[in-house]
Amino acid sequence: MLTAAEKYLIYRHACVPEQVPAYVQAVSGFDPFLGDNYVYFVRGGHLLFVGYPLAPSDNADMVTVFETTYNMVKPHSATILTSRNMEIKGSKHLAESDDWYFRLDLPVEKISAENAYMVRRAARELTVCTGTFGSEHEGIVTEFCSQRALSEEHTAIFEKIQRYVSSSPGSVILEARKGAQLAAFNIVETGSQDFLYYLFNFRSLTDSVPGSSDLLFLEMIRFAEASGKKAINLGLGLGPGVRRFKEKWGAFPFLKHSIFTFRRHHGIWHSLTEFLRNLT
Repeated sequence: MLTAAEKYLIYRHACVPEQVPAYVQAVSGFDPFLGDNYVYFVRGGHLLFVGYPLAPSDNADMVTVFETTYNMVKPHSATILTSRNMEIKGSKHLAESDDWYFRLDLPVEKISAENAYMVRRAARELTVCTGTFGSEHEGIVTEFCSQRALSEEHTAIFEKIQRYVSSSPGSVILEARKGAQLAAFNIVETGSQDFLYYLFNFRSLTDSVPGSSDLLFLEMIRFAEASGKKAINLGLGLGPGVRRFKEKWGAFPFLKHSIFTFRRHHGIWHSLTEFLRNLT
């Protein structure tokens, strides 16, 4: 487990949400550890290694640190999140997924006319405040999941959102309400000195208001700036629609995200489903 000094080191230098122990621990049940400036998580025979060094000046080779960690933990399977291509001697690479983390630098001096219009449109009907996760939020999440063909991994994460927001001291819910009705909400994570993490956005299908996501996005920017953050990590591009939404607010891809999953069986790694493929 992590010492107080290790927790502070992570808080000081974390730049991706998978480095935030409270988030990953809540949605996966994995226990956090730190080795040679790399965060990793273990549960049973599984290892999740976050291959982004906490210290930019760190000279430790990521593959070497991973192999050292693997030999110490001796897991049956391992998933590596990294910006690099991985070729590990004696291993068989099973699954790979490439995307980019998107970043929005702060402060945001000016928003586009299109974004301003959508914000004004939504603000005529909605008010934004912070809130506490309850039955309304759970209902919207359930509604969201029922309307989409989600992977088992995505579904498992969404089912654990309430556990995450109740256990993470850095989680914040920004709500958009139409009168007393919850129309949409964002969940963000503040557990990094320089970054705010944009984790989830949900909208009600029954009380939908055009521009609600833009209104919440602007309020998220204001919240991050007031909290002294230097940037918002908006997560992955995921798809054309999500990517366009982030780019129209000025975000840009800044860090490659690749997933490599291996399994060891009788001394050789092979065939493993990406059970942690979509943590972000």
